Formats: sequence, structure tokens, C-alpha cells
Amino acid sequence: MDKKTGGGAYTGASFRNDVGKFMARCQNQITGEEEFLGYFDDPFEAHLAWKKRKYELARILVQGIEDQRVKEAILNRYKDETNE
Repeated sequence: MDKKTGGGAYTGASFRNDVGKFMARCQNQITGEEEFLGYFDDPFEAHLAWKKRKYELARILVQGIEDQRVKEAILNRYKDETNE
């Protein structure tokens, strides 16, 4: 795996040469803004920060959805053992 790119396997993570760390960021579906989530030593840690924020946003987005199957599908996309 290439240290600078994380091998391209970690969504939300990119290597910043100027900082020497992996940056996590994501698009907020509610505001349309890109959010900076922090710098990390490991690309997987940056990816987990991205995934956690996406799960938080998904929980907000599903509040108005009545179909439980749709809610679960959206939440399961980002849920893992680090989420509630």
C-alpha cells in the first residue's frame, strides 16, 4: 500500500504532504458544505472519522422517512462496530 494515498482503499482519507498526515473530510448532505474532520497518522483512522460523521448525518436524514426498510438501508451503509 502506498503510504501517501492509503492505497486508495480508504474513503474520506487523503494524505497531506504539508502536514505529513492523513486528512479526513466529508461532504455534508444537509448543508452541502465540505467538512474537515481532522488529521490522523493512519489512513484507516481517517476513514473511520469519515464513516462516523457520515453515520451521524444519515441519522439526521432518516428522521422524516417512514419506510423502515429505507431507514435501515441508509443507516447500514455507514454503521459499523464504532457506531451506536
